[in-house]
Amino acid sequence: MAQTHVGERCQVRVKAGRTYCYMHDPETAEAAATARQKGGKHRNRPAPALPVDLSTPELQRLAIQETIDRVRRGDEPLNMGRFVVYAVSLARPILELESLVERIVALEAQAGAKA
Repeated sequence: MAQTHVGERCQVRVKAGRTYCYMHDPETAEAAATARQKGGKHRNRPAPALPVDLSTPELQRLAIQETIDRVRRGDEPLNMGRFVVYAVSLARPILELESLVERIVALEAQAGAKA
């Protein structure tokens, strides 16, 4: 019978007519190793995050605030907090440029109407 990594007998039920469970069977060793490897890679994968709206300064502030709260509670890793702050720092100048473009277009339309 197969043993666990601590030397105890494997507790997994064995299929009728078999001596070993799937994970300890020498005939399935390669497939079992691949399954263990895949399981380890996907075991602690977090659920996909919901989209974050950064279209206004207030929404940016809320995104940072909520992320800080999640990081402090331990619900979110520190690197995610850093990522959100970085994303907001990139979004802010883009929003400012969009606002300037809108204002310029409006001023040009006004100037064109007067000419």
